[in-house]
Amino acid sequence: MAPLSQTNWYHSNISSLFLEIERVRNYLEKYIEGKKNQQTVTEIVDDTSALAKLCNKFLLSPFERDILLMCAGMEIEPYFHSLFAKAQKNSPNKNYPTLSLAFDALPGANWGVLSPQRPLLYWQLLHIEPGLILSQSPLYIDQRILCFLLGEYATDQELAGKIKPQPPQTNLHLLPSSQLSIGSQLITIWSGSEGTNSYPVVQLSGSDRSTKYQIASATCQGLGYSLHTLEPAALTTNPQEVYQLAMRWQREAILSNSVLFIDCDSYNFSEPGREYALSQFIDSNNTRLILSCNHR
Repeated sequence: MAPLSQTNWYHSNISSLFLEIERVRNYLEKYIEGKKNQQTVTEIVDDTSALAKLCNKFLLSPFERDILLMCAGMEIEPYFHSLFAKAQKNSPNKNYPTLSLAFDALPGANWGVLSPQRPLLYWQLLHIEPGLILSQSPLYIDQRILCFLLGEYATDQELAGKIKPQPPQTNLHLLPSSQLSIGSQLITIWSGSEGTNSYPVVQLSGSDRSTKYQIASATCQGLGYSLHTLEPAALTTNPQEVYQLAMRWQREAILSNSVLFIDCDSYNFSEPGREYALSQFIDSNNTRLILSCNHR
């Protein structure tokens, strides 16, 4: 089957997403009718959809997928609010999804989804509003994840001003063969790490920052990936904030198939804690990183 054009894929993806949300709506309506737990777990019909890609990228179970769809439904289908209220004892003040409702109304329920190591919470695909009872607290889909499901371009606002997407380079065919060879080596190194969840950090040394950046661009082009950049000055020295940024970047790298170019060439690490912050950021990451330095 020939691949869909981008425009055709976009419309097909939207249709597929709404069909999946409709399926979850049916679960809720059956629950309201008192027919809970009579549904069976289903697989995604359209394996080219953004939803299918998200499930594959983050290894979501069908139950986790349907919780996410329930939250997406609240954002894009107005009637979901009344469904949530009806399903929760006709309470107009509970017109939002909760874990308790998910466990009662969706098939394949498993309390393991509450683990911080499971993808919904680990990757912050959804957020639980703080409350007295976890199972009764409102659930919200992350905005970046909702945009991904819709097939819309979006940037993670927590990365804004720190990690910046870069446009593709158009003159890479003019690079000397020696530099293209380095890019080919990086592709080989990272391709050999596929499936291991462990990517070696690459360091490019030398005084010519432009050349190193072009090598990184050529590598991304060969992989079919996007390139982002980070300057160490954008990192705080607060360990928790550095860890959060690393996790959000890791999520973004998985979503958008991206490589991060960390530009250390002109940065002076004399500020206390700055070098440690960079080390922590790198150690907290398991994505394709290129470290650009003047010296080894």
